[in-house]
Amino acid sequence: KSDIPWASRWDMYLSMSDARVHWLSMLNSLLIVLFLSGIVAIIIIRTLRRDIARYNDLEGK
Repeated sequence: KSDIPWASRWDMYLSMSDARVHWLSMLNSLLIVLFLSGIVAIIIIRTLRRDIARYNDLEGK
């Protein structure tokens, strides 16, 4: 058993005395989002180009 009351057991974790921003973590997350967005954009562009090329080939026949 503990001397800490049940209602205040999370107070130590929830009260941040040092409100530092973790810049490295934020930068890392931003870079991952940009990288994955770039990959998705490349896939969509390649797919659209192929579809447009197929559509144009059908019109020419």
